[in-house]
Amino acid sequence: MAHADDLLGVPEVAALLGMDTSYIRRALRSERLPARKLNGRAWAIQRGDAIAWEATLHRTGPRKPRTPSPT
Repeated sequence: MAHADDLLGVPEVAALLGMDTSYIRRALRSERLPARKLNGRAWAIQRGDAIAWEATLHRTGPRKPRTPSPT
């Protein structure tokens, strides 16, 4: 069971990871970032889950260069 201190909201996770809140919300809606809803509205994210999810973002390696579309 997580302690109350280990549960974070969207703004706290965004600040912890240095990301925009809209990116965190997209990850929550797409179920890439594990969390649960409190009272049907507010997200509760465990600190460890947020840190583990952020680490997976960096493991994917460098992005492939975009190929310019023909004009």
